[in-house]
Amino acid sequence: MLEHNTKQLRWSKKMPNGTERYYSAEITEDLFDVIVFCTWGTKGTKLGGIKTYPAESNEHAEEILNGVIKRREKRGYTLSGDQVTNLLPL
Repeated sequence: MLEHNTKQLRWSKKMPNGTERYYSAEITEDLFDVIVFCTWGTKGTKLGGIKTYPAESNEHAEEILNGVIKRREKRGYTLSGDQVTNLLPL
């Protein structure tokens, strides 16, 4: 298990109507498993969502996170440089 290790990434995207969308993905653990925990929404509103992807191992969690990274880039989100946090290496 990860023992309090976490890796979190955050993205944002300016929309044509002036709003800003955000997306965050984090590798963490729940009581039993390693998971990739994702949240998204529009800043300044209560609209958004969450999704968890269970992973069989740390390596599997990294593969899931890499897929999330590719989708965010494809959809025009930019990684928030000051928000990239590696609290402890995985």
